[in-house]
Amino acid sequence: MKRSELFIAFSLVPLDALAIFAAFVLAYFTRIQSDVVAIWDFSQYIQFILLLIPFWILLFATQGIYKIASLKRGALDDLQNIFFASSSGIMLVVVYIFLSKTDFFSRLIVLYAWVYVCVILMIIRIVTRIIRRQLLKYGVGVYRVIVVGDGVHASAIINAMNTYPQLGYKVVKVIDRDGLAKIETILSNVLTDEIVLADSHITDKDISHLLEVTHGIPLTLKVVPNTYRLREANVVVDTVADIPLLSYSKTQLDGWGAIIKRIIDIIGSLCAIIILSPISALIALIIACTDRGPVIYKNERVGHEGNFITYKFRSMYIEYCTGKGYGGEKALDIEKKLIKEKNIKSGSAVYKIANDPRITPIGNFIRKTSLDELPQFYNVLIGTMSLVGPRPHQPREVENYTPQQRKLLIVKPGLTGMAQISGRSNLTFDDEARLDILYIENWSLWMDVKIILRTFFVIFKGKGAY
Repeated sequence: MKRSELFIAFSLVPLDALAIFAAFVLAYFTRIQSDVVAIWDFSQYIQFILLLIPFWILLFATQGIYKIASLKRGALDDLQNIFFASSSGIMLVVVYIFLSKTDFFSRLIVLYAWVYVCVILMIIRIVTRIIRRQLLKYGVGVYRVIVVGDGVHASAIINAMNTYPQLGYKVVKVIDRDGLAKIETILSNVLTDEIVLADSHITDKDISHLLEVTHGIPLTLKVVPNTYRLREANVVVDTVADIPLLSYSKTQLDGWGAIIKRIIDIIGSLCAIIILSPISALIALIIACTDRGPVIYKNERVGHEGNFITYKFRSMYIEYCTGKGYGGEKALDIEKKLIKEKNIKSGSAVYKIANDPRITPIGNFIRKTSLDELPQFYNVLIGTMSLVGPRPHQPREVENYTPQQRKLLIVKPGLTGMAQISGRSNLTFDDEARLDILYIENWSLWMDVKIILRTFFVIFKGKGAY
């Protein structure tokens, strides 16, 4: 999902709220100009509008007005959606007036408001459409597409994408089915957002292979439907040139879900930083008094947008910390030796050292209680991590991921996640990856809430922490 699309869709909410407000104000003065005596004064009427607006916006949202896909619809589709959504909103007002038995002034004001709402909302959609087209003209928000196929369907899709720039597609490469054998090389050389399979000879095996080699790449696979069905991906129906496409989405964490999750991350991390600041200050003081060196340990990890720095309270003696500015090669050699001797996850992509002798006394406590991770709320605040998601790993660990495990990299890493509440360090990495991939494929806000609540119980029990 392109950020420009998310921004436009998100902007429509406050714009629609202003449109509803303006429409009802215009309706009020239009009717009052007709020498009708108002029972409500203007201030009372404004209060009514402000109370009404959130319900209208919620009603619009339930009818799909703010879906990202609506940005690609035609003007007639926009008009139809606005008509029905506005009519539903007006019915809400009528029901309120009827049930509350309020002494409302002329009922004709409701009709005026309905007309004004439809007109203003349509103007907003037209302006939005113009802005989006201009952005697409300059390459902002354009989906770069590789089309696979050389038949009728492929030609129709390529023609539609080239003819109608408002669809937001740019065909960057066309290959036949045999070209799929070189798809990894092609993807490394050509920036791609979507692959469209428009060849009737594409097999389930071809699709499975594509899903496997693109697990760690944030792109969407779309298929002209025939008999293709895969259980391992979320399937959404899309159309281009009236040809149905099956869109194999790697996660449901997209669009409005991603926006809402980000808002929750910002609010949650800010609250946590403020509320937990006394505990953080105390931990920092103890670390500073018990060992020389910095209080915060910075470590490079891999996320959905590449490498980034995570922040943790330092739990090891400074000379044993690996990474730039710490113990250097000597610390790394010691760690490699400990991995050979005490790794409880041998044979997997990641390591975990039990009874690690490098850890300080306070380090043992903050690790067991997960208090060492409090600085990562800052990572959440700046957007490199989320409250919930798969745990981030070091670059040298990610190099050993299987193609399936690279799917862990398509969403933001998290402070806690499915694996953390299901056994923490007691799990094998294969089980940890399987649980986190299950989260990625079946994400919902309610799932995030349940994981956060269960995290508190896991931390309280202190099981599986090293």
